[in-house]
Amino acid sequence: NDYAEYRQSDVTEAGRVICENGDDTLSLATERLQPGANIVSDTFGFAIGETDECKTPVAVSGRVLVYPYEDRESYKPGDAVCAAPNGTVSKMTREEICEYPERIIGIVSAIPSYETWGTGNVKVNGRIWIKVK
Repeated sequence: NDYAEYRQSDVTEAGRVICENGDDTLSLATERLQPGANIVSDTFGFAIGETDECKTPVAVSGRVLVYPYEDRESYKPGDAVCAAPNGTVSKMTREEICEYPERIIGIVSAIPSYETWGTGNVKVNGRIWIKVK
């Protein structure tokens, strides 16, 4: 059930958080709780919509590897995450979850201890797994 849709973005590095610009394009997240957040994926099993302009695979469902803002060992399964500086995710507080539920990108699923994942040997590179919301 992991799939992505191709979108237009100036960011193509898998695991980075990108946000809506309002003109159907996406750019790197620059601050915490930035609205319209998505994640560039390299772990999808199915993708739709690639065109000459739309070449960035954005996670739509399933799990995706993403770069954390805080120390990766501080994340626990079940933590809600939002956009953060430099295209990362940040743990949300209970207050933020209640005040900005639409800013939840996903829920932490696992903190991998392995260096590569899957038959394509996708490099984990310090990323964590989240289930896209």
